[in-house]
Amino acid sequence: MLDERVIQSLKAADKPKKYADGGGLFLFIPVSGKKLWRMAYRFERKAKLLTFGEYPQVSLLAARQKRDEAKALIKAGLDPAERKKAERKKSADISFRSIALEWHGKETAHCRKKYRGFMLNNLEKYFFPVFGDKPLPEVEADDIMRAIEPLRESGMLRGGRRLTDICGQICRYAVATGKTAKDPTKKLPIPYRSKQAGHKSATIDEKMLGQIMVNLDRHEGYFPVKCALRLVPLLLVRSGELRCAKWPEFDLSRKLWIIPACRSHQPYDHIVPLAPQAIIILKELREYSGQGHLLFPGVKSPENPIDMSTITVSLRRRGYGDVKLSFDGFRQIAPRILASRGHEPAIVGTQLVQRGGQKSKFDPWQFLSERQAMMRDWAEYLYLLKDKAVSVKSQMEGRHAE
Repeated sequence: MLDERVIQSLKAADKPKKYADGGGLFLFIPVSGKKLWRMAYRFERKAKLLTFGEYPQVSLLAARQKRDEAKALIKAGLDPAERKKAERKKSADISFRSIALEWHGKETAHCRKKYRGFMLNNLEKYFFPVFGDKPLPEVEADDIMRAIEPLRESGMLRGGRRLTDICGQICRYAVATGKTAKDPTKKLPIPYRSKQAGHKSATIDEKMLGQIMVNLDRHEGYFPVKCALRLVPLLLVRSGELRCAKWPEFDLSRKLWIIPACRSHQPYDHIVPLAPQAIIILKELREYSGQGHLLFPGVKSPENPIDMSTITVSLRRRGYGDVKLSFDGFRQIAPRILASRGHEPAIVGTQLVQRGGQKSKFDPWQFLSERQAMMRDWAEYLYLLKDKAVSVKSQMEGRHAE
């Protein structure tokens, strides 16, 4: 039997040596001098070998515990080597690297080649070396902070925040596809997160919202962008869902937009009822882009959707006062206003795909008639505020003219 004092005194020889501990466990020391834990055993009359790691990272006590666990598996009729191989394969399938590459292949196909390259290069440079091989469910906020620490130390804080945004998208994709139950980026300290303009949306009052609706109508650039801006408050969907919208997903006769699961980042379709005001905008847009597949084709590359920043930057500029608009901003204020107008939280949450962490089977068609009525009420409310804002401005201009 070995003990710590003996192990520490062992040195490399001119040929590999083994030092037995008992029960098949032994310490193997090659000519390089490393001290490696191994276990010899027989399974189904075949000689086999297990590796437990290197001393002192794996202590004598830990090695003995691994040996005992392996012997228990053998007694139960299981091959510990095959069990270890299966666990390694399972861990590889849900490693951060594996999921990140899957996300990059599926969810960024619509992005420009240069931006896709930027994301992949930074994943390989910062995240993969630190926790790429770690199962994503085991990744913690501390791992992410260590990965981007070189950027913070060099004063590139903004770049670090961009990378945590990318990491957050990967984690949310993993949650949506059932690969993990948590998003570790939510536990990052505020300095590590991007500054979200939408956070100011809680200060928007009715007067602001009415003027914002007026501002959204005033966009004078690319017509599909103008339509997108007008649809943002009416549909209450996420940015990627709207930007990559396709005409075959829309059934204007039924007044429904059915976003397939592969695009909704959920394991089910997302059903969006269309208010009459949204139908009008969509019919106007169909005259422009209805011959193609996409609602919002790129200016230079019509086969691809318009760039994300084209909509988000235009949206921010249509704010009111100090309030800068975002997709999330509307999604944050809508529940509060809809609740005040008598709509049940469960119906609002279902429409915004806010399931409160429930893992029960979800029916995307649930409460459809109530959600249709709610979305019509929401659109009427917004347009009423818009009309009031226009009326107030007209009265003020009339007074100035006098």
